[in-house]
Amino acid sequence: MMGWMGKIIGGSVGFMIGGPLGAVAGVALGALYDSGTSTVRTRLNPGEESHLIFFVATFSMLAKLAKADGMISKEEISTIERFMRENLGLDPEGRKYAVRIFNQAKSSPDRFEDYAAQFYSIFHNRREIILSMFELLVAVASADGVIHPNEERMLNSAARIFHIRSSQYGGLKKARDG
Repeated sequence: MMGWMGKIIGGSVGFMIGGPLGAVAGVALGALYDSGTSTVRTRLNPGEESHLIFFVATFSMLAKLAKADGMISKEEISTIERFMRENLGLDPEGRKYAVRIFNQAKSSPDRFEDYAAQFYSIFHNRREIILSMFELLVAVASADGVIHPNEERMLNSAARIFHIRSSQYGGLKKARDG
């Protein structure tokens, strides 16, 4: 259970970011603070805030997508761990925070589409980030060799929210299969 300082920090971060991402970030950061594994400032500059939003949105969407078929496979976890290591270069504290966000989002009442919409609202003018995120979502959904109908539904929602053309989506799926 979060102590009072963690609740203050979590609430501050959650309020700054807002929406479902703020709720997940606030709980995860507050709990890390209370566990003594992180020192957190309650004020973030705009660059830090966008990095935090990217981080929280990424692991929140990945959690909802990985859980969509009823179980999170070891292949999905491996794909996510490879992303943390190779693309983000996370240190142990960063990985711990990512796992905390993933676990918090996995059980949150917010929908995948809520996270995707908030992500798009922040990064809509950064097409390379939008496309990279979508590629990651496709990679995780197909990691276990099959895209479950619930995962397909989420990918279709992400494509619509992110304004990904069906030809781009089809090309990504085909590349994953071939």
